[in-house]
Amino acid sequence: MSTPVFAIDLDDPPATRWRGLAPHASAIRKLCDVYLEDLGGVDEYTPLLAGYEAQCLTVEQRAELDAVAAIAGRPHAHAALANLYYDALKFAFSGLLGCTAFGVDTASGPLHARNLDWHAPHKVLQKHTAVFELRRSGRVVARTVGWPGFIGAFSGVAPGKFSVTLNAVLSEDPPAVQTPVTFLIREVLETASDFDEAVLRLAETPIASDCLLLVVGARPGDRVVVERTPSRHALRTVDAGPLVVTNDYRSLTDGGARGILGATACQRFDRARLLANTHLTPPQAFSILGDPEVKMEITVQQMVLLPVDGSVWVDGAEVCGAVRG
Repeated sequence: MSTPVFAIDLDDPPATRWRGLAPHASAIRKLCDVYLEDLGGVDEYTPLLAGYEAQCLTVEQRAELDAVAAIAGRPHAHAALANLYYDALKFAFSGLLGCTAFGVDTASGPLHARNLDWHAPHKVLQKHTAVFELRRSGRVVARTVGWPGFIGAFSGVAPGKFSVTLNAVLSEDPPAVQTPVTFLIREVLETASDFDEAVLRLAETPIASDCLLLVVGARPGDRVVVERTPSRHALRTVDAGPLVVTNDYRSLTDGGARGILGATACQRFDRARLLANTHLTPPQAFSILGDPEVKMEITVQQMVLLPVDGSVWVDGAEVCGAVRG
């Protein structure tokens, strides 16, 4: 089954820019139910969500959540919890969100590959994976890989500039009432002028919870892992070869994933670093992502992003080609 692509016109009002999701309302409801089940419902979170949104989300972001909730025929709190799920895990970490990613220079330009590892029943996330083209003045400013109803970004590319993916990690630092990282990633994809600005903003903006961000630029050598807690950061690079990230800090201290993610982080890191090389094509990158020592049973998305032209590949197939002009 091919991956659908949705065009999101950022020049439209927030209340209408997601209207193309209307035929997929049932998918939004299913995805909301996954998050609600994992966190044990929404009732105890509703007051916290309302206060958090008032302090940390923009009027535009809250309007987009209203629009998504209306399409799904669900309360605003359901859409909000689904979109803020990653940060909620900082408060009640379940150990079920992982990832492996790597960036490497190739003859045709930098390549950014990633597995998104996330426990979800009935393969709901795999079934509803979609690409979203964020457009302004008729031009594609960013592409994200996600699901209907999710307005932030775990993975995305700004054509001709950079790409970003998020991996889970957990530090000893307390969570903070700050910007949700998935919303920050989308904002940076939309508005950062280049790789250097993207790295600076992703490193220094206060955020709600821990994460590892792999940023790959359009120029050879532009790749960095931004290791984050809500208030601290460190930048990790390599002089040559692939830059790999799984689910542990390697520059910061005091943290790492728990459970199977923590137990397999080093194995996945070492295997991806061994296999990745400068001769990779996107199909060859998928063979690495599918290697038995890299892919996990909870892998729900596999993708390759090409920052030079904004191409997006999902599950071994090109979904969006080069952005021209």
